[in-house]
Amino acid sequence: MRERADHCLETHLTLRELRALRMELPYRTRIHVCENPRVVEAAADAGCGEPLICTSGSATTVVLTLLDALASAGCAFVYHGDFDGPGIMLANRVVERYGAEPWRMRTEDYEYLVTRAQAHGTPQYCSADRGQRRCGTRNWPRPWRHWESPSTRRRPSTCSWRISA
Repeated sequence: MRERADHCLETHLTLRELRALRMELPYRTRIHVCENPRVVEAAADAGCGEPLICTSGSATTVVLTLLDALASAGCAFVYHGDFDGPGIMLANRVVERYGAEPWRMRTEDYEYLVTRAQAHGTPQYCSADRGQRRCGTRNWPRPWRHWESPSTRRRPSTCSWRISA
């Protein structure tokens, strides 16, 4: 795993591999947790050497087992996810279970991403289009309300950005 990290290559772990893994990290090592694999790709392309774990959507048993082990070792977490209903719900889970701090999840980050997506013509969608909670309204799942400003509450339906393949 260290060799792959030295070459900025992501590594996919199975539960079997994780059980055999012995990690030694300094107390309070900051671990970045993200929802979207594109964040991992961008970090690898940039040569980022910070510990980064991707849930690839909803956190699986492998991800939770790894995060539990890191939390037991005294690591601290920061979390970034998509600004849609499922992303916010996963943020809630990571914040509540591990005391994670938001990472690029402020209102200003959201507004920047919406503006950038519009400027570059990046397709956007609203979670309501997928039968989920409506974005940009009082129906945001918590803790988004703790991170939002009145300008975000008023934003109509532009609520999520995706990087096109």
